[in-house]
Amino acid sequence: YDISYFEGGVTLTPKNDKNRLLDKITVWFAKDNPQALSEIRMDEPGGDYTLLRFYDTHINGPLPKDAFL
Repeated sequence: YDISYFEGGVTLTPKNDKNRLLDKITVWFAKDNPQALSEIRMDEPGGDYTLLRFYDTHINGPLPKDAFL
């Protein structure tokens, strides 16, 4: 991926057009905690996109023992 930085995030663009599933991936970091993500947008070649938004993010918080089987 080619990586370009902007204030608050990064954009990843595939270097190889062969079998490209996504045109680009854009990642935004939380303003109050640059270690946490706030959004990820995945743009497809046809113009569609998937947007993931993260709320109430906790970094390395405690997990119950039965969280994973």
